[in-house]
Amino acid sequence: MTLPENRDVVFLIHLNRSGSTFLANQVSAHPQICVCPEAHLALQRLLGGKCRRQSIARKIKRLLADMSGDQKLASWGLNPDLVAARVRGAADDVEAFHGLLNAYADTICPQATTVMVKGYFFIDLIQRRRFAGLARGREAKAVLLMRDPRAIFNSQKRSISSTLHRPMQESAIACALRWRIYMRHVSQLAADPRCLLVQYEQWTADNDAQLARLFAFLGLAPQAAGAAAARLATAIPPNQRHLHENIAKGPLVERNVAWKHSLPNDQIALVQSLCGRYLREHYEILPVGRAPFASAAADVAKWATGRLSLLR
Repeated sequence: MTLPENRDVVFLIHLNRSGSTFLANQVSAHPQICVCPEAHLALQRLLGGKCRRQSIARKIKRLLADMSGDQKLASWGLNPDLVAARVRGAADDVEAFHGLLNAYADTICPQATTVMVKGYFFIDLIQRRRFAGLARGREAKAVLLMRDPRAIFNSQKRSISSTLHRPMQESAIACALRWRIYMRHVSQLAADPRCLLVQYEQWTADNDAQLARLFAFLGLAPQAAGAAAARLATAIPPNQRHLHENIAKGPLVERNVAWKHSLPNDQIALVQSLCGRYLREHYEILPVGRAPFASAAADVAKWATGRLSLLR
């Protein structure tokens, strides 16, 4: 099997509800970038550490089965025969991964020179395999998206999961700890010239300048933001569109501080106390006092109850 077309790959790395779909949708308006929809489970099966010991033949077989069985990958709208032709005979999982991305680009945006794929687990993949192991002779870069953890928690509380049919997150502690771990990884990668740190709040406050900065980082000509020309929004599965109703409305700056009016002080204090120096380095700390022990204990109990319900 020959290597896939020489398209560069950009990893958009983010936490859930941090504005990644909004950013990716704007980027997808550029004629030289093909932005792949989300397909976390299928891509983790192909590249993830837990499946590391599986043979490439087994991984490809599972990937082809996911073409119809995995809801998010099925939303890519790919011809199974095209994907099979691209990935069968791949020497390893990285080559199969490039074959899948190029199959999508050939279908949606054949003229694209760059493919963007987004997901949280890529940050671990980059640190474990390094860029050279994922690029296959072409350029690989990463966009590290950051958002205020208080805004993330507020959005997760208000967003109903399309699979669990309940709020995505109800524990301020769990949200804060996940953000702190993510930011530790980001701080380790941010100095790498192949990585670009993007703050969601800056993106919404000065949209055109941040979009130009991103395209310059990718070595592409500037392209003004245009929701009407964007392609990603049309690929979102119907049962998840309620989670992304605002992506075509343009930057909603007021959402950056909506958490101040929605979250109770004890939850704000919990997030602030657990996010540590990473929060202080990038965001203003509100003087809301220390989180009471009772509130923290109740939060832990609620989080533990939710985890146990998933195991039943």
